[in-house]
Formats: sequence, structure tokens, C-alpha cells
Amino acid sequence: MLDKVENIRKLLTARLESTMDGVEVDAICAAISACRDADCAIKRGQFQLAAAKNS
Repeated sequence: MLDKVENIRKLLTARLESTMDGVEVDAICAAISACRDADCAIKRGQFQLAAAKNS
């Protein structure tokens, strides 16, 4: 799942670098931010699952 989120983020970054449209830039930046949030949530969930298994 982390790989999929990372691939999406890379695609969005490439798209961001190729556009000059302000509205599209705002949308892409919001999507990249959502990818970062998803990445953090997945990692936090993995950590919590690992901690629960060890307790």
C-alpha cells in the first residue's frame, strides 16, 4: 500500500512540474498533501499493529 501511495505521489509531482495552470497546481498540491497524510496514517497503523502484537 505504501508503494502505491508513493507511486501516486511521484506521478503527481511529475504532473506538477509540467503544468503552469494555477488551478491545476492548487489541486495537485492538495493531492500531494493527501498522499503524505495517507503515508503517515499507514505507517502509524503499521506501528500500532506491531506494538499490539508485541504486548
